[in-house]
Amino acid sequence: MAYKAPHSDVPTIDGIYRMLAEVLPVAVLVTDANGRHIYVNEVASRMTGYSVDELMAGVWMVHPDDKKAWNIYQQALREGTDGSFYETRYVRKDRTEFWASVFWRSVKDEHGRLIAFFTFIADITEFKAGQDALRRADERYRVLAENSSDLFWEMELDGTFSFVSPAVRRLGYEPEEWVGHHMTEFLPADEQPVFLERLRADTVQLGTHRYEVRALRKDGSEVWMEVLADFVIEDGKPVRIQGASRDITERRAAEEALRQSEQKYKGIVENSSDLITLIRPDGTVSYASPACRHILGYEPEELMEKGSAVLHPDDRQMVLDAYEQAHRGEPGTNLEHRAVTKSGETRWISLSWSPVFADGRLQTIVNVSRDITERKQAEEALRQAHAELEEAYRFQSEFINNVTHEVRTPLTAVKGYAEMLLEGLAGPVSDEQAALLKKVLTSSDHLLEVVNGVLRIARLRSGKAAVNPKVCDPRAVVEKCVSAVMPQALQKGLAIAVNADDSTATGVYDEERLITVVTNLLSNAVKFSEAGTIEVLVSCCASGAEIVVVDPGIGISDADIDTIFDEFVQLDQPHRHKPAGFGIGLAIVAAMIETMGASLIVSSATGVGTAFTLHVPVLDAAANGQTP
Repeated sequence: MAYKAPHSDVPTIDGIYRMLAEVLPVAVLVTDANGRHIYVNEVASRMTGYSVDELMAGVWMVHPDDKKAWNIYQQALREGTDGSFYETRYVRKDRTEFWASVFWRSVKDEHGRLIAFFTFIADITEFKAGQDALRRADERYRVLAENSSDLFWEMELDGTFSFVSPAVRRLGYEPEEWVGHHMTEFLPADEQPVFLERLRADTVQLGTHRYEVRALRKDGSEVWMEVLADFVIEDGKPVRIQGASRDITERRAAEEALRQSEQKYKGIVENSSDLITLIRPDGTVSYASPACRHILGYEPEELMEKGSAVLHPDDRQMVLDAYEQAHRGEPGTNLEHRAVTKSGETRWISLSWSPVFADGRLQTIVNVSRDITERKQAEEALRQAHAELEEAYRFQSEFINNVTHEVRTPLTAVKGYAEMLLEGLAGPVSDEQAALLKKVLTSSDHLLEVVNGVLRIARLRSGKAAVNPKVCDPRAVVEKCVSAVMPQALQKGLAIAVNADDSTATGVYDEERLITVVTNLLSNAVKFSEAGTIEVLVSCCASGAEIVVVDPGIGISDADIDTIFDEFVQLDQPHRHKPAGFGIGLAIVAAMIETMGASLIVSSATGVGTAFTLHVPVLDAAANGQTP
C-alpha cells in the first residue's frame, strides 16, 4: 500500500483514515519510519489506561516475558514488513495484564520506502479465558474418557467408528482396532440386523436412545452392553453418532437369576394349597393366590374386592386385632378363625402373618391361610368320642363294681358254708367229701382273688384310690419283694441277684404300691423262667429311683408285647401247661404305675429273656396333704 504526503515530507493522515481509526473497536497506533508514534486513538487509551500523550511518547506495553515481540517490532521498522495476528500479553498502566492480538500494516511511498505503519491491538482476554476453560474442559473430559470403565465412541452415520476410548481394552481390543471399522464387525451375526434396524428407525427421532445389545470380545465370547447413543445435528440433520457403552453382563445375569427366582417362587405360591394374600396398610388386599378358589370358592379378583368381608362375623374383630399387631411390627402364627365361603359355608382357617417394613414404614402384610376345617372336624369328632368313651368307661366301672360286689357276697357265703361242712358242723365228713370241699375252698379263694383284683384295677383307674406318700428306701422295698417270691424261685431252682448302688436312696414314695409293682414283676420273672438267675438292679437319686428286673425266661414276641398289660391276658408257653393265675397282675401294675406318675419300659427277645425298667419319681408329701 503506497502513501504520499500531499504538501510535506512529514507523514499525515487524511480525514477518512482518521475517522476510521476513531470508530474502530480496536486500539490503533500509527508509527513513522523512525519509530515515533504519530497517532493514537482513544480506544488505545481506554484499553491500556495510559493517556494519548503517554502513548504518543512511546510507552512499551508488551509484557517483559515476551522477548519475541520487541524483535518483531524492530524488524518491521527496518524492513517495512506486514505482520499477521500475533498474540501476546500487555501490561496496563495499573500493572494489570490483558491478552492482546496484534496486527500491523506498512505504508510506503512510490519508491517502496517505509513512511509509516499501522498497529491494530484487540483485547482478547475473554477469548483467551474461554480458550483456557475449553482446553481445561477438553483435558478433563479426555482424562475421564481415557480412564472411565465406560466405553466412549463416535461413528459415522454408516456405522464406521471414528473414535474409540481406551476402555475398549476391557473387551480385549486396542482403540485402533475399532477405528475405521464398521460396528457390525463387533456384534454376533444374529444381533447385527436387529440392532441396525433399531438404529435406522431412531435416526428420525432426535435425542438420546438406549439399547441393550450383545457384543463380541476379541476372544469371541459374548458380552451384554448397554448403549446410549445420540446424534450430532448440523443444519437440522444428523451427521454423526456419539455414544457410550457399558458392560452389563453381570447385571443381566443377576436380572435373569432374579427372574428365574421370581418365577420359581411365583410357581410355589400359585401352586400352594395354602392361600397367600398381601394386605396393604389400609387393609385392602393387593394380591390373592389361586388357592382361594378351593378354600373359599372365590376367584382372586373377587377375594381382593371382598377383603375382610369373608371373615366370620364372630371372629372378625379377633383377626382385625391381629392386623393391629402386624402394624406394630409383630408377626403371628396359627391364629384359628372362621371364614365364610362364596357358597355360605363356614370354613376353619389357621392364619399366620408377617409384616414387611421399608424405611421404617409398613409396606405390606404377608398372610398365609391354611384350611383346617377337616382337622377341626376330626378334633370335634375325637372330643365327642372321648366324651362317649369316658361315659362308657364310667358305666363299665359302675357295672364292674356292682357285679363284683354281687359276686363277692354269695361267694364269701359259699366259702363259709364249705368251711363249716369241712369242720363237721353238719355231721361227719368222709375223706372223699373233705377232698371235694377243699377244692371248693381253693376255687373260691381264686375267684375272690380275681374279683378283688378287678375291683382294685377299677378303683385305680377311676382315680378314687388315694396316693399314700411315705418315706422309704427303694432298696429295702426290693429286698422285701425278693423275700416274698424267693420260695417260688427256690422251688424252681432259680437264683435272684440284687445289685443296688451306694447313693442316698431314701425318698418319699407310695411304698405299698411300689411293693405291689415290684412283687408282680418278680413273680412274672419267676413264673416264665426255668433256669438261671433273675437280676434286679436298683439305682437312686434325689428325684427318684430306677429298678430293673431282668429274667432269663422265654421272652415276649413283638406281637404280644403291646397286650401284656391288658386284663386277663396270659402269654402262651410252648410245650408247657398254661401258667397259673388269671392275667391281671400286670394290669394292676400298669394301673398303679399311672397313679404314681411312674414309667415302665419293656425290652424283650424271644428265647433270650425280658427286662422291665421301672422309673419311679419321688412324691411331694406336702402337695398331697400327707405327713410322711
